[in-house]
Amino acid sequence: MKTTVPDQSGRRLPDLVGRDFTAETVNSRYVGDITYLPIADDSTLYLPTVIDLCSRKLAGRAMADHMCALSSSKTR
Repeated sequence: MKTTVPDQSGRRLPDLVGRDFTAETVNSRYVGDITYLPIADDSTLYLPTVIDLCSRKLAGRAMADHMCALSSSKTR
């Protein structure tokens, strides 16, 4: 499974956190990621998560069988 498709224009997006994955206060800086979960029937589920960088706690998550407009809209 190929999970990353580079932008054909070569355009790079800005690093909005400057590679600094810390925060002084809760609810001030978040990061997210998507985990690909292979399922026994050869399908894939997608689990995007959002983490608060100060508390390191999960702030949001979602799950779907596709990546179209997938957002971490569910909270704890």
